[in-house]
Amino acid sequence: GIRISVVTGRAYIHAKSSFEVLGIDGPCVVDGGATIVDAASGEILSKQWIEVETTRQIISILKKYCSESYFDHTSTIHFLKDIDSNALKDDAPAVFAIASTMDEIQQASKELAQVQGIQFFTGMGTHPVTEVAYPAIQITHEHADKFHGVEALRKIIGISRVNTLAIGDGDN
Repeated sequence: GIRISVVTGRAYIHAKSSFEVLGIDGPCVVDGGATIVDAASGEILSKQWIEVETTRQIISILKKYCSESYFDHTSTIHFLKDIDSNALKDDAPAVFAIASTMDEIQQASKELAQVQGIQFFTGMGTHPVTEVAYPAIQITHEHADKFHGVEALRKIIGISRVNTLAIGDGDN
């Protein structure tokens, strides 16, 4: 009677192989808490994504400071200089971007702090293609963090808070 789910900041496409290795085939929380997916099929069970208008605003800010980003459910990495923010049509599960320096990330953070309805986390991140560490920022809907993701997951699988145990490697 014990269910195990993974809760990760990574996008499903980057976490899928770990789910397979671990034998996880039920619902899991990905995108920093923005999306709950079936680990085996990738079917989205619940989502709390950033609305397209807000995503456009975020991308416009990031273009000033960051070089590459992913912001759609495919987690395709894009060179920000090539993105027309106005052409974006879909809500974003999360926005992840890298920069050359932590100072650039901090500058972007100052502007992003003015955007309503989001939250963001900064630090060293791993480039999704090259796996090289870079200063990075991950942006989600204001209610799309691991806490809210676990709360939504509990409702989906029908388990009470007192019957839930979370183990992690960080403050959250």
